[in-house]
Amino acid sequence: MRLKDIKVGHSYTNTAGTTTRAVLAIGMDHRPGTALAAGILFNELRQRTAVNGTPFDTVKYQQRGYLDSFASWAKKEIKL
Repeated sequence: MRLKDIKVGHSYTNTAGTTTRAVLAIGMDHRPGTALAAGILFNELRQRTAVNGTPFDTVKYQQRGYLDSFASWAKKEIKL
């Protein structure tokens, strides 16, 4: 996705659709390191599956990242 398409309060998923990220905040205060790039704070929800394909567990955590990396990861916006 493009950087300008990423919005606070929206949710996005990856190509496989197994991971969902909800954007909480965007800005320099949320970068994980010292690079001069915009950061992003998001909740990640990851669905894990058993060997037979049955979903059995959902892992949720809060994470910081760089906006450009997030935009590369995000393949489509979804409604939760």
